[in-house]
Amino acid sequence: MKNVSEEYIASMASPFRNRSEVKIIVDNVEFGTADIASVTQTDDVDPLSRKLPTETLEFSILDVEGRYNPASPSSEWENIDANAEVSISFGYHVGGGVEWLDEDIYRLTGRPSYDNGVATFRAARTLYHMQEMMNDYALGSQWDPTASHYLTY
Repeated sequence: MKNVSEEYIASMASPFRNRSEVKIIVDNVEFGTADIASVTQTDDVDPLSRKLPTETLEFSILDVEGRYNPASPSSEWENIDANAEVSISFGYHVGGGVEWLDEDIYRLTGRPSYDNGVATFRAARTLYHMQEMMNDYALGSQWDPTASHYLTY
């Protein structure tokens, strides 16, 4: 449960809610509401199977400068850690200011894709990365602690 103020609770009860804000931080680079084209958070829970729950985040940013275009020579695409930490916070306009909810933490599942000035990032919760490691182990693949998808937590 996220910690919120009484004023936040009262304003969310109103059918005329205040406009929201989004803040995403990847590799110490902050993207605000004006930079973000779309955000999708997905929770996949299957109570019947023994599969671990999957929580994913996909967000797209407007990137007309080509900062995340792999074809651009001045691109930051190569510098992005494929397992970088991603934090996302949602804020709501309450009482003349913005009240930010607690952040959610994800890890990138690879480098961003780029198409027509829009860079799309995909991330998942740490539990997803641990499931991938266990799948590799169960399939009998050789464990390599230096591999990029094995993270220290």
